[in-house]
Amino acid sequence: MKDTLLRRALDRFPIPGKAVCQVLASFPLEQRWVLLDIETLTSINSAQLGSLWQEVKRRPVSINNQELINSMQHADQIINLKLRMADNHDQQLVIEDGNLITCTLDPSATSR
Repeated sequence: MKDTLLRRALDRFPIPGKAVCQVLASFPLEQRWVLLDIETLTSINSAQLGSLWQEVKRRPVSINNQELINSMQHADQIINLKLRMADNHDQQLVIEDGNLITCTLDPSATSR
């Protein structure tokens, strides 16, 4: 990830859903992602997050950026997250056990 502001948003523990939303907001709302894993903690009952978690447990989910942001904003903490850009698998974000593992996301590499 080239943008140090984006890296700073994710390079802390715990990583809140709002930080992930901040990173995702750097991409077009119609951007498609493949969501391979998601596990979060939340202090509210979020049907959106629960439904997304159930779907991803069955199979990878194709989701647009707006839908993903709408769901992730309810997460107090990201435990696990693995997503990649649908049209460029080299651009990915991986969080495991609440820690940033990989982030190769580069908003400047997408067309807005």
